[in-house]
Amino acid sequence: MTRRQTVPALVTASLVLMLLNGRSVQAQPQAAAARPIPVEYLQVPDLPVSISLATLEKTEKGYVLKCAADNSSGDQILGITFLLLVVDYENKVRASVSWPAGMHLDSYSGKEFSLKVPTKLSIKSRDRVVLAPEQVFGRESIWRLMNAREFIEAFAFRDEYLTPKVRKVVNQFDPPSAAVRVIY
Repeated sequence: MTRRQTVPALVTASLVLMLLNGRSVQAQPQAAAARPIPVEYLQVPDLPVSISLATLEKTEKGYVLKCAADNSSGDQILGITFLLLVVDYENKVRASVSWPAGMHLDSYSGKEFSLKVPTKLSIKSRDRVVLAPEQVFGRESIWRLMNAREFIEAFAFRDEYLTPKVRKVVNQFDPPSAAVRVIY
């Protein structure tokens, strides 16, 4: 190989090595993203909303609840008040939070939601997270789970003897839906 052939060959080899080196750096896996935390959800048959596929995802600003919600009533759902418990491996409640969340669901429909949990939580790897509805706000009605805290704790501690009681009242706070006038 002559000197004229060696220089371009070295430059080409250097470029190939730089490209391969750059690819190997890019191909390295980034820091593993935090895994979603599964959430147990207390289904209450007398409520019009059921939640499924609930998980908590940690963000820089706290946790986000991701879930799917289904409305089984003819009433449009405007929101829900959640009660969330963090239960440690000894079955003791380490933290609890209650917050209202807007959740617009048309009658007999379903949708996926991402809802910010308003408080900072500390969830350890061995903790369980349990979520329950306290109130469901519809355009026409409000459903309230009576003794919600007692009931969610019984559910979290696997006590099967409590039966949920739901009280339904007329929603006098939100504007009524557009009434259809019939003229004779």
